[in-house]
Amino acid sequence: MVRLTAGYHHTDFLLRRVDLNRLPFPTGTTQEGRPVYGDLTQQGGLLVATPGSNRRVAGYDMVSGLAATGYSDHFQAGLMLNREAATGLSFAVSYLWSKTEDNWLQSRTGDPADELSPFVQDRAPGGGNWSEGVSDFDIPHRAMLYGSWTTASSVPLTVGMRYRFRSGLPFTPGFRPGVDPNADGAGGNDPAFIDRNIPGLSAVIGNNGCLSDQVGKFAERNSCREDANHALDLSASIGVPVRTLGGRLILQFDVFNLVSTETGMVDRALVLVDPSGTLVDDGAGNLTVPLVGNRHFGKLLSRRTEPRMLRVGLRMGY
Repeated sequence: MVRLTAGYHHTDFLLRRVDLNRLPFPTGTTQEGRPVYGDLTQQGGLLVATPGSNRRVAGYDMVSGLAATGYSDHFQAGLMLNREAATGLSFAVSYLWSKTEDNWLQSRTGDPADELSPFVQDRAPGGGNWSEGVSDFDIPHRAMLYGSWTTASSVPLTVGMRYRFRSGLPFTPGFRPGVDPNADGAGGNDPAFIDRNIPGLSAVIGNNGCLSDQVGKFAERNSCREDANHALDLSASIGVPVRTLGGRLILQFDVFNLVSTETGMVDRALVLVDPSGTLVDDGAGNLTVPLVGNRHFGKLLSRRTEPRMLRVGLRMGY
């Protein structure tokens, strides 16, 4: 059996968050041209807004407004080749390509402040709507290969293997959690500015192909990806010789993730605030933030391998 699939899905009127209590205009800019909406304070490797300095109305923090201006476009195309046999070789091969683009910022941490755009009216310096681009849910490639062999006997034995693959999740090169270089009160939504002159950053750019074509500008949303995920499963089954059931009672063994890719929390910080440096404010709205490149960019901060699981069960065939 051969199956071809294709699809297009468009979703409109998704809710996007804006901060109604953020200052309407920047109070300054960093050396990168990043707009700053309040007074910045450096504490070692952290950079935060002085409480109240970035708010229109004193006594209130973030005041959320939800506007139905979000959208999502999803394209997909797939191919599956399948052969099922009572005895001998059975196999299945499938591949799915997909592409998802939207302007719907999501928070992986659960902090609603991280759903805010880091730029005024979502316009990054240099033009363009920064939020429009690769979706947080975009996984362009998925594939599966399965094969099994069944013996021709009164007590059939089947052994099988399945290989699974998917692309890594996208992410935006930025800063460590708690670093808020634009002082908007959100410590997880700011993209990094890719500058070879930042100490240590040139080597990081050379080791990450997703950065090389973005030098001299703010990182595009979700322009880098985690490593792809691979997994291998094994299975075996044997008919239970119960004459009254005609060999339809089957003892099943499955091993999931016998081999799998190490996953976990990826270090998305392209640059770090240098704790040995000092934030400089010239009093005219021009700020210089001490930055250094992060040589651990894109690597796992904490490892979490998918658990190996053994499943044993009885199955009745009809």
